[in-house]
Amino acid sequence: MEFLTRDQCLEFARRVGVTPRKQDVDLPETKKKHDAVFYEDSLNPIAQRCVEIVVELFPTYKHALLWISGSPGVEGWGEKDSYMRERESWKRFVDLRRSHGEERRLYDAPGHLLMPEERPLIAELAEPAILHGWDSLLLAKPNVTAVYFSHNDDIRVISDKNITRWSDAFTGLGLTKGSW
Repeated sequence: MEFLTRDQCLEFARRVGVTPRKQDVDLPETKKKHDAVFYEDSLNPIAQRCVEIVVELFPTYKHALLWISGSPGVEGWGEKDSYMRERESWKRFVDLRRSHGEERRLYDAPGHLLMPEERPLIAELAEPAILHGWDSLLLAKPNVTAVYFSHNDDIRVISDKNITRWSDAFTGLGLTKGSW
């Protein structure tokens, strides 16, 4: 796993055809098939299953980027927040980054560039994004599918194929299907 700065994340996104908004990253307007599911804060019990679905359905890729682009918390996104530092999910997340040689703050290196053999790490990185309400975008090269986790309690997917499969998997967990 390689860790990227915000500027490097922007460059990766541009290379795969995603143009982020000025201050935030979000799924782009698209003619591809897309769907959204919404959840309540009570997602915590099924957050792990949600990310397992993402790992299962996310297509084959050469490089995948999980870009944690924003947090409703304080600057640093957890490092200086005593509430966050006490949460086990935050500790596991920091330990995972450190085990891969990353010492910078999440705010300074929000991108996680993954190779195909690192696919299981998508779940370990995305689960805290859901649990902590971080805006996060998972995209890949080639750009066939993108998944956006929002602090507004929704998961949005755009894909060239299998959009019904994504929707069925999430609604099977009890999430509410929505539109965007």
